[in-house]
Amino acid sequence: MPDITRTLLIMLLTSVLFSANAHGQRFDHEDQYLALSGLTELKARTIVQWDMAVTMRGGTTLSEFERDLESSFALELLDIGLTLDETAPVRLDCVVSLTYVEDANATVTVSRTVRLLRPDDPEEPLGRWTVGWSRGETSMTGRDELSGSEVGGDCGAVLGLNWRRANPEG
Repeated sequence: MPDITRTLLIMLLTSVLFSANAHGQRFDHEDQYLALSGLTELKARTIVQWDMAVTMRGGTTLSEFERDLESSFALELLDIGLTLDETAPVRLDCVVSLTYVEDANATVTVSRTVRLLRPDDPEEPLGRWTVGWSRGETSMTGRDELSGSEVGGDCGAVLGLNWRRANPEG
């Protein structure tokens, strides 16, 4: 196959692939809030991925961190005006990953993701879930300043800010 023919074929396939990927997608800035529009109740869940070096070096324990994370996350969601219900079809996760950094400052990397999940089939609660909205952030803190309450409050506040944008009259 001559080079010009190969180049034209590659360009044609690239345009077909680009067109197929863009089909049905809207790039409206407000789309990022659609999943939160009308949301009034949800099931809240926290997930912690814990680096044992945080505890081994004298920091807070996993159970203390989880307890503080769960309670402050729930309180923040209630302050927003959402109803927490274990039977709600929508689930909000606050996923936190903590990694101890071996340095002179006893630093802990805190990565958190807040994600709203909806079941693909509401009749099948153990089935697949789709992420309807998600926000993440990574920060650094000292081991002695690590606070489950602060991280849980941050998770709830991130949802609150975006929820208020999606529900201005709420």
